[in-house]
Amino acid sequence: MKTKSIRPFQDLQFTDDFVFSHVLTSNPDLCKEITEAILDLKVKEIVHISKQPEVRPNRNGKGVRFDVYFEDDESVYEIEMQTSNQDNLKLRSRYYQSMIDRKILRRGNKYRELRKSYVIFICTFDLFGKSLGKYTFKNYCQENKDIELGDGAVKVFVNAFGDGSSLSDDMQDLMGFVATGKPKGRLSKKIYSEMEVVKMSPELEEVYMTFEEKMDEKYEEGRAEGRAEERQSNIKKMLKKMSVDDIVEMGFSFEDIKLAEES
Repeated sequence: MKTKSIRPFQDLQFTDDFVFSHVLTSNPDLCKEITEAILDLKVKEIVHISKQPEVRPNRNGKGVRFDVYFEDDESVYEIEMQTSNQDNLKLRSRYYQSMIDRKILRRGNKYRELRKSYVIFICTFDLFGKSLGKYTFKNYCQENKDIELGDGAVKVFVNAFGDGSSLSDDMQDLMGFVATGKPKGRLSKKIYSEMEVVKMSPELEEVYMTFEEKMDEKYEEGRAEGRAEERQSNIKKMLKKMSVDDIVEMGFSFEDIKLAEES
């Protein structure tokens, strides 16, 4: 019996990865506007955009799957929608930036070919607890904060529920839409309109349902593996105090006991 239900396609919101990545990649101009609102700078014409590309350092290295990745002539941008407050998010931003650099710089290239890169997390929570609507990080000299390293690496964390009073109207509109799902301003209405286009696509609905069913299967597999690991751990503890026969009488099989002994 499944314990994790698939969310209906028509109920998906902008904060759902599937809709978020499709809205931004299916409309590069809108993606550009959203990025400009967040960074408060002009983004050049997008020359490449992709949804959920996987980047892996090598065959055995830990790979990452970006929500939205795009490039203009001068910079590289990676945007994530983040709805769960995970304690590894700050470290993830560091690793994501390194994966962007690896993607850009091929063997034989010069370091000067590294472009400015932006890693952006749009969050439905306040990661730093200071109530800001946006936290922007660059590398500065600790002894003299007027000295910027100038390595071109920028990380931005948007707090949809933060104070956006000092930010642009488009940025406040975006924050409000992420927080409530209700379009009010110019930008959020454009996003909502694009969402409706995505939801009217039978092909995308089929892709979504197929993907979610596979994720549901993996979820159940993970639960089963977790239960098996817990069972083996308990058997190990019992083996220190009880005989094998006593453990079998409690309902555990000889195979369970053997696996516990070998693990």
